[in-house]
Amino acid sequence: MKFKYLNENNIRLDKFLSQEIDFLSREQVKKYVKNGCVFINSIVKTKPNQLIFFNDEITFLLEKTNFSKDLKPWPEGKMPKIIYSCDDYLIIDKPSGLVVHPGVGNIDNTLVNILISQDIPLSKIESNRPGIVHRIDKNTSGLLIIAKTNKFHDFILKTFSNGKIEKIYELITDGKYKTSKGIIDAPIGRNPYNRKLMMTTLKNSKPAKSIFFIKESFKYNEYVEFKILTGRTHQIRVHSKFMGAEIFNDPEYGKKVHNLEFGQYLHAKKISFTDMNGNVKIFHSELPKQMIEMLKELRALK
Repeated sequence: MKFKYLNENNIRLDKFLSQEIDFLSREQVKKYVKNGCVFINSIVKTKPNQLIFFNDEITFLLEKTNFSKDLKPWPEGKMPKIIYSCDDYLIIDKPSGLVVHPGVGNIDNTLVNILISQDIPLSKIESNRPGIVHRIDKNTSGLLIIAKTNKFHDFILKTFSNGKIEKIYELITDGKYKTSKGIIDAPIGRNPYNRKLMMTTLKNSKPAKSIFFIKESFKYNEYVEFKILTGRTHQIRVHSKFMGAEIFNDPEYGKKVHNLEFGQYLHAKKISFTDMNGNVKIFHSELPKQMIEMLKELRALK
């Protein structure tokens, strides 16, 4: 990946890259820098606190590694519906409740473990997350891109970084919004009182921008479409709360869990991008039955 710094204010190298590369944390960026994967004006830099200046060109090289030996297949896991498949990638429809990749507390029962058990070719850019180029939360359903080759993996990450992927979500709120449509430009950072959660804040945060409009309004709920222009952790859930209403059934940000067998009523409904051959690809996913049924009930009451 290549970046050009066009700000007059100097900034630390690790801070700049963590702001530009949504799928890496600042600690991960520091590791890459120390391993000699970052160049400034074609000169390798190994200190994360290195300052960058106006017009500097930064090159970031993703490490090429093999699958981690700790990854195990999960043949008992149910393979999600495949929306589209080609030599370079898959588009899958992830159900609510399925974790995307191994992490602390769950290294065996994830989508990655299912994909390995299915003998599906996966990119090997990251050893513990083969094929994963972006993620959606465990309890969010919907479309996910899975890279089969390293070439496509690099390509789609650059596409994400350049903001050339359109991602549309739909949700049902538990409460009412302040306004019917708009642009939310509210930076997001860690909640200092609960490090697992995020919040809108100006302190130690990253820029976050979303566009939304209410598709249908009910007495106590809204049916909303969200388009995210950045990809911050829990962005839609945090921005929804910022607008005055949590997402219905959200176990972490909501006031009440109404359905113990389902997560937040948030669905990644559409994703579109231009592929490596210059073809525009658009994919859609139907709402899960829990959201469809709730909308039917709300319309009946209305």
